[in-house]
Amino acid sequence: MIGVADELKKLAELQEQGVLSTQEFEDQKERLLREYPGASVHESADEAMASDASEETTLGGAPFQRWGFVLVALCFVVGITVGRHWEASMESGNDPATEWLAKHMSTSAQSASDSTPAPQAVQPTPAPQAVQPTPLPAAPVPTPALPPKVAPRPPVVAPPKAPIPAPSITPSAVPKPAKPDQVWRVTVRDEDAQLGPKDAPATVVLFSNFENATSKAFAPNVRRLVKEFGKKVRVVFKHKVIPGSPGAIQASEAALAAGEQGKFWEFHDRLSVSTGSLSQATFEAIGQEVGLNTKRFQKALTSGRFRAQVLQDSLLANGLGAHSMPNILVNGVRTRGEKSYDVMKALVEEQLANRPKGRSYDEIVAAGKGFEQLGPSVGGFDTQGSATLGKAGARVQVVVFEDFQ
Repeated sequence: MIGVADELKKLAELQEQGVLSTQEFEDQKERLLREYPGASVHESADEAMASDASEETTLGGAPFQRWGFVLVALCFVVGITVGRHWEASMESGNDPATEWLAKHMSTSAQSASDSTPAPQAVQPTPAPQAVQPTPLPAAPVPTPALPPKVAPRPPVVAPPKAPIPAPSITPSAVPKPAKPDQVWRVTVRDEDAQLGPKDAPATVVLFSNFENATSKAFAPNVRRLVKEFGKKVRVVFKHKVIPGSPGAIQASEAALAAGEQGKFWEFHDRLSVSTGSLSQATFEAIGQEVGLNTKRFQKALTSGRFRAQVLQDSLLANGLGAHSMPNILVNGVRTRGEKSYDVMKALVEEQLANRPKGRSYDEIVAAGKGFEQLGPSVGGFDTQGSATLGKAGARVQVVVFEDFQ
């Protein structure tokens, strides 16, 4: 029974070391009892105790002293061998104690299978259904790195320039504004187109043309003024054209040609509201409407004999400073502000109230202001070094002051 005791002792040691659990120890113990049916647990334990006592007696006696060194050496060799074997087993993934336990447990299982009836067949557990893998979200597209912002350079501010002092002007050099009641020397000739009596107390001179939109819009006010004031007013039409408007010059010539037949104001009224072009055909059509002799009108229009009067009126307008259109003067006094009927009417009423008694229009404007344009005196110009065109020493010399703008 010494073998059963040794086996139980080894099993107890393995249980103490934690290699075997309590259940595994009991299973191995039952196996030993089945292999040695004549032994009992108590006997095996007694034998194990007797064996321990015998070993203690032997170790405490003389034989241990004789064989002490041999046993120590043998234990050393066995320890080295077991250690190397253990190291090799660990490198291969096998635990020596586990292998030993598996060997004995397989033997125990084989013995139990011989005496134990076969267990009932266990129904296989159905394999779990395959789980569809959840698709991983698409990897985010990396945003391209933006270039680092560069702080803008501050604008270079030029140092402020010192203000240029305005030139000093002496009081005598400052032009004085015209007086509100300044009288201008506006001469009236017999060939001028007139509407109203010559001895009317208020003479209204109108510088205008048939191309300027403001002048055309103001044209109906002439008839309105005469209708309201009757014989108290006289309206005189003078032409204000510029060389760059050939249509306006021809229209003024056509109106004077119509005036030769006593139809100036009829032609004036019709041409002022016309939307056609200022052409020969338009003038002839209007002449027929107002009852002109067509052949006589065409002959007068193509002769060019009215152009001098048109240009002379324009020259007079420049001498009077009558630049805006229509330019209106009542007894030589110019209207101010907007070009309207009310402004003209107010000035007419003022002149009627303040006109000196016993003085004609020519006497009133004779001492008026004006800038002589082509007087009796001839001015001389030094043209030496200037660009000239024509024969030197010609009887007529034209000096032109102009720029290229």
